[in-house]
Amino acid sequence: MYRILAVLIGYAFGNFLFGFLYGKMHHKDIRTLGSGNVGTTNTVRTMGVLPGVITLFCDCIKVVVAYFVCGLIFSKTTNLGESYIQLLQVYAAFGAVLGHDFPAVLKFKGGKGIASSLGFICVVLPEALPGALVCFVLVVCVTRFVSLGSILAAIVIFVESLIFYHFDLFHYEGLFNIEVLLIIIFLVCLTIFLHRSNIKRLASGNENKFSFHPNV
Repeated sequence: MYRILAVLIGYAFGNFLFGFLYGKMHHKDIRTLGSGNVGTTNTVRTMGVLPGVITLFCDCIKVVVAYFVCGLIFSKTTNLGESYIQLLQVYAAFGAVLGHDFPAVLKFKGGKGIASSLGFICVVLPEALPGALVCFVLVVCVTRFVSLGSILAAIVIFVESLIFYHFDLFHYEGLFNIEVLLIIIFLVCLTIFLHRSNIKRLASGNENKFSFHPNV
């Protein structure tokens, strides 16, 4: 029950879609522009670099905030052990990613979870971050396909998480390590699933290349 509550706390934070909110502040509905996605890439394409950077930062930070707010709530209101509260914080971060991908406020049509997943990795398994970021940057710089960089970075995180788990490098207690690993694997699979249309376009050679210049 505590796990479900933690997910719901995170989900509430995830429903703040900053690309959408920024567009509304400037009398634009990003869902009708470019690819229609409310994430960072489409924000850059349709509204510019600065709005895109703001969206990236905010969509990342909301997961971090959900993580720490959940810890604060449970530490102040329950007598749960520190290790269990730490696990609940992971569930809150997980819920925030789900809230971003499937926000109730936008009829469950959200982003593809890259910025929010970045926030998740920052607080849950920061050791995996450098490898994933290097992969993402290299792939995008060489190919200019953000989707390909995102997919391959997710796969890198998957491999790294298995390695860290195998060598007992997770920071969680006992069987909690398995739960965290399963959550990470689920998010990696979800990321790839949400990019299924991009994968089809990559295979057919029709995927859009990234540009810093707004095209709408």
